[in-house]
Amino acid sequence: MRRGLALLAALAATAIAAPATAQPANTGLPYRIEAERGAEYRLVCKFRAIRTWGRMLANQYKVRDKGPSRGRLPSDNARCVLTKLGGRGAVVLTIVKGGVRTARAETPGQPVKLTVS
Repeated sequence: MRRGLALLAALAATAIAAPATAQPANTGLPYRIEAERGAEYRLVCKFRAIRTWGRMLANQYKVRDKGPSRGRLPSDNARCVLTKLGGRGAVVLTIVKGGVRTARAETPGQPVKLTVS
């Protein structure tokens, strides 16, 4: 019984400590998408596999949205494909790493690529 409690306590301590080894919130690549409110788009970024927040390995980020957006990719490298799905105006993806890099999607259904390594 005592061994079982010790094992349970050790597992609980490990589970509590796991998020402390997670990736800090300010790492990765900041990105911004500029688009008119009605402009719909899909963004798919692939990168080297990383452990996210101490949980699982991830090697891609996908989002489908409308209008402007911003966020942070969890890795320091990315191969992104931006596709405008509909709406007015262009959709522009901006990623910052050692300078500013952009990709501009103007035609619905025609993907544009942006690679940051």
